[in-house]
Amino acid sequence: MGLLSALATRGIDLLADLRAALPEKSTGHRELAARIGFDPFRLKRLLRCADRLFAPLDDDADVINRDASVALARELGLSLDTVMQVDKRCGQINNVEIREEHRLDFTRAAGRYDFDGLDAYMRGRVKELNDEAAPPQHLRAHVSRKPDIRGMKHLQVTGPANMIDDLVAPLTVRAAEIAKAHEDYTRDRCVGQALAERLAHGSTGPVDAVDKLRYQPALIITAQDIVEYTPRYAATSNGSTLTPGQFVEALLADTGWVLVYDEHNQPADLLPMHNPRLATEDQRVAMILDNPICAWPGCTRPAHAGQAHHLVARKNGGTTTMENMVMTCKEHNAANDDDRQCCNGHLERDDGSGAVYRQPPDPHSPPEYNLAFATALAGRAYATYRHSRNS
Repeated sequence: MGLLSALATRGIDLLADLRAALPEKSTGHRELAARIGFDPFRLKRLLRCADRLFAPLDDDADVINRDASVALARELGLSLDTVMQVDKRCGQINNVEIREEHRLDFTRAAGRYDFDGLDAYMRGRVKELNDEAAPPQHLRAHVSRKPDIRGMKHLQVTGPANMIDDLVAPLTVRAAEIAKAHEDYTRDRCVGQALAERLAHGSTGPVDAVDKLRYQPALIITAQDIVEYTPRYAATSNGSTLTPGQFVEALLADTGWVLVYDEHNQPADLLPMHNPRLATEDQRVAMILDNPICAWPGCTRPAHAGQAHHLVARKNGGTTTMENMVMTCKEHNAANDDDRQCCNGHLERDDGSGAVYRQPPDPHSPPEYNLAFATALAGRAYATYRHSRNS
């Protein structure tokens, strides 16, 4: 126990010794890991932390703060895990100019808290600091160099939420189509296939004209088909086929095309078609601008990844119009009580403001609105505000 206690209080000394054994960045960490019996990946993380604690710094104030935190960590006898956790939380501060200042603050706090209490304190401070400083506006991608034991490699992308959402939006659209065509696929597999298709296609940005063309069903009609009509399968522009029933339901896309050939087997006309039970692209865009998140109270899932929900269900006579539709996530679209006879409540539109609310199962309960911040910035909220100003 004496040796264990000694090691548990010498985190700074252990990092200093590791840096002395491998002072420069190189691939030598694997040889060092083999010599001391360390996992090479953990050793690499330890060496990175040691580099941040002992490598030269350009700013004098940073040097003073960092050296003070190192000396205090040694005086307090902090464990290796505690020193590493302090370094991790410092690295999560968006403003790089204040990281060393708060390394000293976090190290002081280590004298007042146990490990869990210290981490809770640091997480709270990092959140406060990051609310004041904008995060870096760039993407970072990490690709594993070698396959794991299953022969798999890993790609990790990190960046501002809005940039990640821009990347994910077209993948979500395509993944939903893949899921409909392959019910046995998991969501991760559908998104992965969508990503592979997009990388192979070389397209960037949101869903574009080429994407729309690639994934829409197309019905081929010839002059002979018009004279002698027989049910037939429909081909789609992504290589799959649809039965007549599936085609009518338009399971793979909201819209499609009819290509008509004349008696000389030449394309005569290209006609757009639309399933009347599904929202048009223009309607979806308008509903997303009206409220960019799911209308269900408490939900913050983005509307672009959701579904056009009929407030009065089609089976109950509801129309596919803006007045009768709102964007919801897939989960809450399914949870809505279309027949008003279950326990989840249902969405309705307020006749006065036009805002959508959830009516709980108890008809005497007050309506519940989605009060998320994004809703307050949406088109519906602005239109209501302007109307109230002019009333």
